[in-house]
Amino acid sequence: MSQTPDHFAETPAGHPGDALSPILEVIRLRGEGLSAFRPAPGFSFSFGPARGVLHVVGAGRIQLAAGPQERPLVLETGDVAVLIPADGHRIADDWALPPQAVAPGCALDLPQQDAGPGPGPDPNPGPNPDPAPADGHAAWFTGWFSFDPVLAKHLFSILPVPLVVRAGQIRPEGWLGRLVEMIALETAVARQGAHVATSRLLDLLIIQVLRSWAIASATEVGWLAAATDDRIGRALAAIHADPAHAWTVNELAALAGMSRTVFAERFAQLVGHTPASYIACWRLDHATGLLRTSDLTLSEIAFRSGFASAATFSRAFRQRFEATPQRWRQLNRGR
Repeated sequence: MSQTPDHFAETPAGHPGDALSPILEVIRLRGEGLSAFRPAPGFSFSFGPARGVLHVVGAGRIQLAAGPQERPLVLETGDVAVLIPADGHRIADDWALPPQAVAPGCALDLPQQDAGPGPGPDPNPGPNPDPAPADGHAAWFTGWFSFDPVLAKHLFSILPVPLVVRAGQIRPEGWLGRLVEMIALETAVARQGAHVATSRLLDLLIIQVLRSWAIASATEVGWLAAATDDRIGRALAAIHADPAHAWTVNELAALAGMSRTVFAERFAQLVGHTPASYIACWRLDHATGLLRTSDLTLSEIAFRSGFASAATFSRAFRQRFEATPQRWRQLNRGR
C-alpha cells in the first residue's frame, strides 16, 4: 500500500479519519453464533452456504477447501480464515471420508473420541480449542456472521476467498490475538450471557481480521485499499461523515492534500468509482440505514442524505434497488 495504515488499525469509531466504521454500521455486520471443534483424527465436515464464516485454529493443523474444485489450504495453530461469501466449503484431515454436515450457528462441543456434531443448538457453546492440548489433536472454533449483501459490496467485493491471516501476521499483544483469547475464555465455562458476549466478540474479531488483512495485504486496489490509504481514506471518511454536504472534487482533494487531478485519478484507481459516482452511491447507502431504523419522512431522509428532493431521492433509489423507498422500508424495517 502507498502508506502504512497504522491509524486505520487503531482509530476508534466516530473518529473523523475513520472510513470503515460508517460502512460497517450501514451493512449491519454482526456475529450470529460460534461452534467449537475438537474432533479425533480422521474427520471431515461440510459447511453449507452462509453470508460469512470465520475459522480460527486453536491447535494442530486442518485443511480447508473453499469449493469442490479448490485445492485444500493448510491452516495451522493461530491462523484465521474468513469466507465471504461462504458458498459451501469443507474442513478435513482425511479427504477420503464422507463429510458430516454442520448447520450454521449450531453450537458444538466435539469430544476427542467423537467427531460427530452434538445434540443441537446450545446458547452456551462448549469449550473452545485449548491452545496447547496434550494429545496434539486439531482444535478450532467457527463463527457465523451476517450482513446486508447489497450494501456490503464496497467492502467485500475484492476480498479473496478464503481471506487468510497467518499466525505470524498477528501480534500476540494486539487486538486480534487478545480477542481470540477472550472468546476462548468466555466459552470455556458456561455462564449467563455467554451467547451475547461471544456474538459481540465475534463482531470485533471480524473487524480486526479485516484490519490485519488490509495492513498485511499487498493489494493496491479495492475499497479496503482506499480506506487504508492515508490520503484517500481522509476523503472517504469525510464523505461518510457528512453525505448531505455538497462535496466537490476540489474540496476532497484539499482534504487529501493532493492536486485535483492526482486525487481524482488515485480515487478512481482505488475505489473503482469517480468521486461523484461514489458520493451518489454512498448517499443511497446512508439513506437505507435511515429507512431501516428511523421514523423520518422521505423528505427528511432525502435531505439528510444529500438529495435535493424526495422525488429525486425516490428515482435514484428505485433505479438501484428496484423498489420504492416506501416498499424497501416495509420489507427491511428493523432488520
